[in-house]
Amino acid sequence: MSFLSLKIDTQYQTTDQQVVDSFLIPTLSEAKRYCRVSAYFSLKGIQLLAAGLEQLACNDGRYQLLLSSHISETDFDEIKQGYEWRNRLREKLQCQDADDIDQKHLGLLAKLIAEEKADVKIAFLKEGKGIFHDKFGLLEDSEGNKVLFSGSANESTGGLSSNYESIIVDVSWDESNRVRQRLQAEVDRFDRLWSSREDGVITEDVSDLVYEQLAQYQGMEDCPGMVDQKEDSQLPEGFEGWAFIYKDGDVWFIDTTEERRSERDRHLRIGGDWGGKYFKEHSHQMLDDLPYAVVEQCLEKTRKRAEGKVAFWIDPRIEQDLKQQRYSIEQYRYMGVALKENVNRFEDEFALFRNVISESVSRPLKTLHLQSAFYMYKMARAANFSVPGAGKTAMVLGVFAYLNSGKAKFGEFVSRILVVAPINAFESWKSEFQKTFGPKKKLRVVDVQDGNFDGDLRRRWAVSNLVLVNYESLPKYHDQLIDLIDGQTMIVFDEVHRIKGVNATRATAAMDLCDKAFFRYVLTGTPIPNSYCDIYNFLHLLYKKEYPVFFGWDVPELSKANQYLVDRINEKLYPFFWRTNKGQLGVPPADPDDIIEAPASSGQLELALAIWTQEKSSLAKLIRLMQASTNPSLLKEKIDFRTLGLESNGEYSEEIDEKTFNRALMHEETAVTPILSNKCYEDFDLDNMKSPKFEEGLKLIRDLVNQGKKVIVWGLFVNTLQKISSRLDDSDIDNRLIYGETPVDVRKDFIADFRNPNGPAVLVSNPQTLGESVSLQDVVHDAVYFEFNFNLTYMLQSRDRIHRLGLPDGQYTRYHIMETINDPTEYGFIDSRVYKRLKYKERRMREAIDGDVLKPEVTDDLLADVRSIIENERRSIAKAHAKTVNVEIE
Repeated sequence: MSFLSLKIDTQYQTTDQQVVDSFLIPTLSEAKRYCRVSAYFSLKGIQLLAAGLEQLACNDGRYQLLLSSHISETDFDEIKQGYEWRNRLREKLQCQDADDIDQKHLGLLAKLIAEEKADVKIAFLKEGKGIFHDKFGLLEDSEGNKVLFSGSANESTGGLSSNYESIIVDVSWDESNRVRQRLQAEVDRFDRLWSSREDGVITEDVSDLVYEQLAQYQGMEDCPGMVDQKEDSQLPEGFEGWAFIYKDGDVWFIDTTEERRSERDRHLRIGGDWGGKYFKEHSHQMLDDLPYAVVEQCLEKTRKRAEGKVAFWIDPRIEQDLKQQRYSIEQYRYMGVALKENVNRFEDEFALFRNVISESVSRPLKTLHLQSAFYMYKMARAANFSVPGAGKTAMVLGVFAYLNSGKAKFGEFVSRILVVAPINAFESWKSEFQKTFGPKKKLRVVDVQDGNFDGDLRRRWAVSNLVLVNYESLPKYHDQLIDLIDGQTMIVFDEVHRIKGVNATRATAAMDLCDKAFFRYVLTGTPIPNSYCDIYNFLHLLYKKEYPVFFGWDVPELSKANQYLVDRINEKLYPFFWRTNKGQLGVPPADPDDIIEAPASSGQLELALAIWTQEKSSLAKLIRLMQASTNPSLLKEKIDFRTLGLESNGEYSEEIDEKTFNRALMHEETAVTPILSNKCYEDFDLDNMKSPKFEEGLKLIRDLVNQGKKVIVWGLFVNTLQKISSRLDDSDIDNRLIYGETPVDVRKDFIADFRNPNGPAVLVSNPQTLGESVSLQDVVHDAVYFEFNFNLTYMLQSRDRIHRLGLPDGQYTRYHIMETINDPTEYGFIDSRVYKRLKYKERRMREAIDGDVLKPEVTDDLLADVRSIIENERRSIAKAHAKTVNVEIE
């Protein structure tokens, strides 16, 4: 067995099977060791080498195969099968069982692996982008003679046969010292690669991997662009016709016919029909960022136009890149399902993930948080729809802890998190960062709302690990962010439902940021607040290029989704989001609501009759009755759109705009309310009118504070909030008031004061200001509601401020609901009806956000709710009157 008996040339081509028949099979037949590095691979290619590999095995030789992650699932499974049979054979030998195991069904490579004559490893790049693209081979005979070959040929059918490939060959008995040094250098390099000691490369045994891990990295070089920089294409010798080639890294159409026949084609000519659709204007360069399916469409249409007229050629690398993109989203889908249904399939990698995070953080993450974080890391682009209070911020920080550690298995590294979020969320992100990492990682934040921020993100970007930009400011900082974001930036869109309107300025600005960041996530507890149209923006943030082909729903279609489409939407979305509810995290359930009823005062009863008589619209009646219930002096003020908290941070509610509100306010009811009072509001002493509900609420607050408890107080109308705060001051109860006009930096200080155990006992606010992204569960467990906000989302978020992850077992959470009541047979107050309507909608919404099926939450139709409440109250009174009359007659 010696290579010296062979005639080995210095170069071979795939033409006439030179590489296989003239070189590889003869050398393999004499070899004791075959070390092969190949970017692409197929078992069919291995079959071409069958004669040589079988002889290698007969020589008691060894086949070491090092591949990139670009391997088909079928081939991967067969290789894994070889390792499974190897383990079975070992068990048989240990049992001294002489019976042979039937391996007839195994393929050649699997059989060699089972017999411990072949091993396969996968190489990954530490930077996480691109692929392992090396190609060379080493053969050694029993006498120590070595043969090195390198070139374009992969260990695949195309690389060994059907493609035009070539290799250069060096031998160890060459008299040239330069050749010998080069050969020895490659021997050493292979040993480093095989043992995972080569800089920038990590090598893993196939036996330790599952295919989903490879799927994450296949096609990774296509993100964010279609392809990495490619060498310019080389046309086949003498080619004359139409071709698609790589030129300066871009895809171009070229016409090499002598008469330039494409210039007579109305589609293909420069400036023709396909200009702006497939090609850049006045050019044959393909448009940037075209979805792979659109590129394939262009190639196929051109192919058909060329049939029977001119020769047609496509650089095979273009087709390969398109194939990788086609399978990329499918691989993510497969990965998502596997992770959600059985994370134990990744047991070893999850253990590493958990251990690295444990070393990196000061506050341990719960197991469910770790599982969610692992899912998000593996998916790289994913949504987290865990319910409010489940700890989505902690989950993201877990991903960051791993990627920022420098210990990620595949070498990925992230320097900072860019969080796009509502202003209210900024303090939560900063405090959670500090609690999670403690002294192990110092917070280096860029906060665009900080009073000391000068507007230049570049100044501290390089040293930052957390950058906070609010949605309203996104267009302002758009250009700076586009320049700064790179592969070491993780992007998080928190409360992503704030991005409203397809193709709106904010939506477009957000999508622009995503092209350069590989790791990006969207977070919200309410992913579909209105209709399935809400999925359009967040899917484009995550999968902009894949959306047209894999998802493909247009906005009109989503807005009128029938049950078939709803099922299809959920089927497609399932792999791409994670959802954790409070029950899974062990958050103790809140106590049943504590309803505190206070009978209306005589003055309030008279005022209620005047309201029912004076106000002509249902909307005006409802607002005035809510005001009179808690703070009658509000009736001296004109009703304003902002009265009901229908805007927050400059954003109007989607459910109703100011024009519609004002029109409804003036709209007279069709139903006639009897004249119940001749009084006008001016006839009442509104400033001094007593509200028993208000007084009972204050008494409750005093009692709770006297028990050493902190209290958060929720109202709706600013005047009421101010009145509560003033009365608490009169009782020497330290409190802080936060509402829409409170400056952001003052809000931060007030919240920090309230968190202090020795700080204020009471925090007074309204849900539209403080209902979102503030965590207070560690300091307060009692909430008192004086008034209700009709925006259900704000209402739920206000409750979630004190009922969320971090509550110890047995810790109560109690909501105290203040209501004004009166004789149900008389026209009076509607607090109970408003509360019951909100509770009904809350149950519906909880159902919508607590499972694995995404569905629109119950719609907040303010005007319909108002009309319903007023009409139901009117009917209830009429029925009560009828019963009274019947009783008197009897």
